[in-house]
Amino acid sequence: MKVLLVYMNRYRPMAPPPIGIAYLVEPLRREGHDVKVVDLMFSRDPEGELRRAIAGFRPDVAGLSLRNVDNQDMRHTQYFVDDAKRLAGIVKSAGVTTVLGGTAFTTFPAQMLEYLGADYGIAGQGEESLPRLLASLNTGSLDRGIPGLVWRENGHIKANPPDLGGYRSKARWDLVPMNGYAKGFLAGAVVTKSGCPYRCAYCNVTTAFGGELRPRNVDDIVGEIRALKAQGTRVITLTDACFNTPAGYAKDVLSAIIRSGLKVYLNTTIVPVAGHFDDELLGLFKKAGGICASLGAETFSRRMLRSYNKPFTLEDALACARLLDRHKIPFMVQALFGGPGENASTIRESLDTLRHVHYASFTYTMGIRLLPGTRLFETAKGEGLVNDASELFKPRFYISRDLDVQWAERMIKRTMLRYSYRNLKMLPVRARRALAGIIR
Repeated sequence: MKVLLVYMNRYRPMAPPPIGIAYLVEPLRREGHDVKVVDLMFSRDPEGELRRAIAGFRPDVAGLSLRNVDNQDMRHTQYFVDDAKRLAGIVKSAGVTTVLGGTAFTTFPAQMLEYLGADYGIAGQGEESLPRLLASLNTGSLDRGIPGLVWRENGHIKANPPDLGGYRSKARWDLVPMNGYAKGFLAGAVVTKSGCPYRCAYCNVTTAFGGELRPRNVDDIVGEIRALKAQGTRVITLTDACFNTPAGYAKDVLSAIIRSGLKVYLNTTIVPVAGHFDDELLGLFKKAGGICASLGAETFSRRMLRSYNKPFTLEDALACARLLDRHKIPFMVQALFGGPGENASTIRESLDTLRHVHYASFTYTMGIRLLPGTRLFETAKGEGLVNDASELFKPRFYISRDLDVQWAERMIKRTMLRYSYRNLKMLPVRARRALAGIIR
């Protein structure tokens, strides 16, 4: 069959490449399918480009990948599903069978299938499920036992539990035009493992990717980095919700990259869980090419760390920040404000603590996007803010009733201005990324 894989994400901050699609190419080709990828991230005419791709390739099936429902920003909300619906409509009007996938679809499978008017969907991992669906469509008899399958039957939408078993194939980037990503922060991406053992109150990673860690073969990781570099991509994100957990596996990955002799620039997320960060880990990260990290702390208030059900203490977060500093690894902080129990006291505690957290970049979100299957959603229900998970298909945000949002915004911006000189630490990182985008 001819399979058109369409990356519908067009939200450009950090510009993540279509990593899920990259892992689908190999298993589809292995089953004999002819595969073409259309990446609409940087397209000036996405609808026209999609129509031209359909007319030229004439696919039997189109796999439509939607990464985000919205930008999760209460202050400047952008909703992406309506654009996706228009793109799905173009495919449907051409008589092509549509299959939805991606993290956004996995979060709202039934509602997404209904709203976009698609034929089928695959929630969770698709490397095994999508080929099985195509095989059953080829025979004319739908295999209703496919993990993650979402379909219509007798006027109702039915859904199977998703496959959350981790990435099993190797990413193939040769069909994806990478030029547009060369200068972005997430120029290249390699999954080191999927899943997350932690249960942060607001996060649905365990629902979308599983609650168990699924580490990948270290040699496959190195091979994907080598393939990306061969195409001219030298800035690599080690994609992982908690790269340094467990620390032993993270060290194995970094040691393998060092042994390979690959000269690349790496960034990843370091979660300050006690016992999973030390001098050896960060030394290996730096030697492997680490130029930047994201400190997965989100708040520096003891009360809010407990509220968010974080698996570490404030002392752990400060110790990790000091260690990153010691190894001269610039790090980013992406803070969340407004969760249950947030008030003037917790805001002041977080902001006062920043004097000890020598970040290179600080961004924040005021209000937290409610997602199904999370503890925060249950809290919101208990407070009467929402009644059912179906209400979350359109963006709904939690904001503490004890917080004066306008006052908090002023305090946060004042603090960011006080420490604005720290942004200079990002200059070498930006210079290296820019150089990597020029020297291909």
